[in-house]
Amino acid sequence: KRKKMLLTDELLLQYRRCHRRTFLDVYRENNYKKREKDFTLKLKEEKQAHSWAILQSYNLNYQQPKLLVDNPEEYAQVAQVTEKLMKEGIECIYQGVVIYTFYLENGEDLTLMASPTLLIKQNIPSVWGDWCYIPLNVHFGKKMKPEYKLIGGFHGDILRLRQQINLPEAYIVLRHHSQPQWPRGGYRYQPRSA
Repeated sequence: KRKKMLLTDELLLQYRRCHRRTFLDVYRENNYKKREKDFTLKLKEEKQAHSWAILQSYNLNYQQPKLLVDNPEEYAQVAQVTEKLMKEGIECIYQGVVIYTFYLENGEDLTLMASPTLLIKQNIPSVWGDWCYIPLNVHFGKKMKPEYKLIGGFHGDILRLRQQINLPEAYIVLRHHSQPQWPRGGYRYQPRSA
């Protein structure tokens, strides 16, 4: 039986902020997990509202895969619907999930999962046809942070692998900006030395 590993953008972000929390999130039993603080829930709601405002400002025809499945928490279902929408060439996908699996020689499967805020159709040939999708991530921060670049790079790399193209860019929109920004210096993240 093959061992399966899952690396998500959320785990990567948490690992960047606190290694210990990531370990606990993965290995702690559900009944021992702490309830999120009210402040954290409020920030998530504000980020969601900001994401929605950005989506509305672009005035794109979009589909939201999480609304097209029985269980929006089941990432595999959402990823299947997202892929179906990508094959159809939908103009914009809001809160989609893209997965890519490496089958390693040691008998392990490594699945990478990206959940960009928006996947925007571009006229660049890919495995889908004469189009591809570029990720646009909406963050609630005021300034570009290394974590945002890391997640943008992660999303860009997964989409590059999944679409079998050399993806040109990944965009980030911050709180007081409505225009996407391309992080200067590319989207490769270099960890700080200890």
